[in-house]
Amino acid sequence: MALLGNDVTQDLVNVKPEDFSPLPAGEYILQITKTEQKKTKDGTGAYISITFDVIGPSYQGRKIFCNLNFRNNSPAAEKIGRQQLKALQLACAIPDPFMDDQQLIGHIVKASVTVREATEKYPASNDVKNFKPVGDAMPTGAPMGMPPMPSAAPVGDAVTPPQGANFSQAFAQPPQTPAPQTAPDAAAGAPKWW
Repeated sequence: MALLGNDVTQDLVNVKPEDFSPLPAGEYILQITKTEQKKTKDGTGAYISITFDVIGPSYQGRKIFCNLNFRNNSPAAEKIGRQQLKALQLACAIPDPFMDDQQLIGHIVKASVTVREATEKYPASNDVKNFKPVGDAMPTGAPMGMPPMPSAAPVGDAVTPPQGANFSQAFAQPPQTPAPQTAPDAAAGAPKWW
């Protein structure tokens, strides 16, 4: 038998165990703190396991988890996972080519959190989806010392979906190109506007 020591015993009096109960459904500001690529149970697919810390507007400090398939035997599961991963990339303003899941760490995003009901095999849990940029506003109660996040506009040829559309519809649209500028007329010395 090994004793823990008086310092540990005294500290345990005031320590609360970590709460893994699901968060209520809603929109939260989350910071990505850990990513890890893992194989699916059957070993034929792969996904990114993502750990988020909740920043606000409530439940600050709680952790929430998300798995995004990027390789799967089910074409539907793979398509959904890749769409979610693209949405997360855009919300983080990570430019293409997005090649390493570690590029996500430290980014802050807004996401919808839903509650998945308990089953015979699994307890109730949260699903995280609909990733969006945070913008300039931080939620009330954000950790002190955190600077406001810059607006996270898409970078390069990235396209955001129109209101109510999904990302596969967004990528079906041609990228917008700026209108050509007119050059001044060298003979007249004044610009022509036509």
